[in-house]
Amino acid sequence: NEDYDALFTEQNEAATPEARKTAMDQMQEIVYNDAPYHVLYYDAALHAYRTDRFSGWVNQPENGTPLFGYGPYGYTQLTLVGAAAPSASAQPSGAAAPTDAAASPIPSAGPTPLPVSDSGVSTALLAAILGLVAVAVVGLILIRRRRTTTVEDE
Repeated sequence: NEDYDALFTEQNEAATPEARKTAMDQMQEIVYNDAPYHVLYYDAALHAYRTDRFSGWVNQPENGTPLFGYGPYGYTQLTLVGAAAPSASAQPSGAAAPTDAAASPIPSAGPTPLPVSDSGVSTALLAAILGLVAVAVVGLILIRRRRTTTVEDE
């Protein structure tokens, strides 16, 4: 739009804020009237899930989509399709039975728990090591501070 281009140059070279505002107002009016940015199409939400490799998809909220919910809960419910499924007696009450993910292209709504790992032991060990390192650092700082004070006193 030639009028818009001329107003753009005018506002860019304006000497006062008032003159610039007048040109900007006219530019906004042109954009409003010409509407060069109409959105003509909104793509539907497309979600793809690897049901051939993972099972245990959980919708969040219940009528929502898997994974893209509030927090990591949906991710923690995923299991590998080839992984051994827990027995029916080991499932908590109200949990859906595991389904064959390859037979159903739609993610199941029932949670499938992940296999239990021994990560709690390594986490405790890591916390203990970090605690010892922190105590050592604080001790070194105090010893160094005491040496500095002793040298200054002499």
